[in-house]
Amino acid sequence: QVMMKVLQSDLVNNRGERMVRAGDWSLLKDMELNASSSLGSTLFLETTYTDSPTAWAVAIPAFVPQDYVAVPKGATHLRISATGVGLDFSTGARAVQTAASTLLPVIDPAAAINLSVDKALLPGTHRAFVLSVEFVQMVNGSEYSINNGAHNAAKMVGVEQV
Repeated sequence: QVMMKVLQSDLVNNRGERMVRAGDWSLLKDMELNASSSLGSTLFLETTYTDSPTAWAVAIPAFVPQDYVAVPKGATHLRISATGVGLDFSTGARAVQTAASTLLPVIDPAAAINLSVDKALLPGTHRAFVLSVEFVQMVNGSEYSINNGAHNAAKMVGVEQV
């Protein structure tokens, strides 16, 4: 639905020939990527985003997961990730860079988290930055996704056209 709005915001090309790359890319900001679990209903932390010409970063203060995260039943750990995606619609090239926290036990206090994505590794004409939370259950040293990822939340928190 949001991509259609981006497509329809193309003011350069004729109807039927409109392209996402010519549309208003900023319409994608704040788009939730999991209809089953929004970031806002999963992570109750003050996050600070920093967008510089060379990097996109997120800072999360120290927290206790049981108090600030909607932990699904069965989850023993969580991981917070910042992902940058670079797209070049002309060539079809894409690049993805992810910075992730360590696997955090849901019962232990977590230290402050600082994640950064180097924009130099994201060539292209369009960029998107996503913050996500993944829940896992650790059993005998192996990671198992909780309910096939239905509780994992991700949100497009930053976008830019280069």
